[in-house]
Formats: sequence, structure tokens, C-alpha cells
Amino acid sequence: MKTAFIENSPLSFEDFHDRDWIKELFSLTESSGFKDNIDDFAAQWWGSARMFTLPWLLVSGVHSLAEEHRPVSLDQVWNEYLKIDGFNGALWKTAENAYCSLYYAYENLVVSILAKLSGDKVRVTDRNFHRTFSSCLSEKLLGNVWSSPKVVLAKEIRNSIVHNGGKCTPKLERLKFSSLSETGDVMISASDTRELYNFLKPLVMMVVKSAVERESS
Repeated sequence: MKTAFIENSPLSFEDFHDRDWIKELFSLTESSGFKDNIDDFAAQWWGSARMFTLPWLLVSGVHSLAEEHRPVSLDQVWNEYLKIDGFNGALWKTAENAYCSLYYAYENLVVSILAKLSGDKVRVTDRNFHRTFSSCLSEKLLGNVWSSPKVVLAKEIRNSIVHNGGKCTPKLERLKFSSLSETGDVMISASDTRELYNFLKPLVMMVVKSAVERESS
């Protein structure tokens, strides 16, 4: 049987959405041909962040109501919810699904920008994907935002969850990913999701800046 993998603090699910950073992306692409790409990307990341905060919003709301009647801490309310198996399952899947959603939006942004620059359809499974990326942007950027160890790891975690029933793939095992259950299930925590968001942000900016510069050159 699968094991729900959660963190036991309500603060783990606090909002991580960076509105100022999103505004910077919009400002950067306002006069470019990539405005629609950023619109789509921003909506996906905003929605993912909203999904991620649902447990925190729920417990915080209940805590506020409870405090009107007697002193109680947020952790006390959270711990009461942790006694409910369904709540634990919701935490497990919220963190996991938000992780996959954030990575998917990142990948989709990269692919859509490459498609616009190349004037042709682009898929990550294309044999010439790396060549297309390097010619549209640069080989150095390819290494930084697509082929770097942490991006490859995130990609394979997402593939394991989405395409392999949540089980560790042979490739993920070769990458020495260690957060696995005894039955080989990939375990993603809220902190993993938050870390992925913060890790991908500068990479998104690098891709967008490079695309805007390439368009104007």
C-alpha cells in the first residue's frame, strides 16, 4: 500500500507565489512577441500556487474562527486535522501535484518560446530538440536551463509520477534520487515543491530575457 508523505507544519503550505517577479516578467515581454507565452505561463504558476496553499487557507480559516471562542494555536488546529486520514492524503497529493504542475508549466514555456522563435512545432521528444534550442537561443543556455543536473532531476521526478505510476524510474534511480518509500514510490514534500519554484524562477528569467534579446537582434 502507498504511504502518504507529508510535512507536519501548516507553514509548509504557506503561499510562495512571487507577484513582483511575475510583474517583472510581464514588463520584460510587454512589447515583445512573447506576451501570450508569459500570460499562459503566469496563469499556470498562479493556479499551481493557489492549489498549493489550500491546506494552509483551510486551517488558517478554521483557526481564526476557533479563536473567537477560546485561545488556540494554529498548530493545535493543524494537528487535529492531521488525525484525519483524508487530510493527510490531500496534503500528500497537493504537494506532489503542485510539483508536477510547476515543472510542466516551465517545460511548456520553454517549448512554446522555441516554437515561436523557430517558426515550427517543437516537442521535447524531438530528436533535434537540443539542436533547435541551441540554434534559437544558445548552447550555454541549454546547459543552464535544460540539461543541468537539477533540471534533469526535476524532469524525471515528474515523469516518474505522471508516466510511471509514481514509482521511481530506472533513470531516476541512476540520478541517485533518495526520497523513496520502501516500495519505490517517489515522495515529494511541500518543501520540495517550494524549492522547485524558487529554483526555476531564475531559469525562467534567463530563458525569457534571452528570447527577447534574440527577437530584437
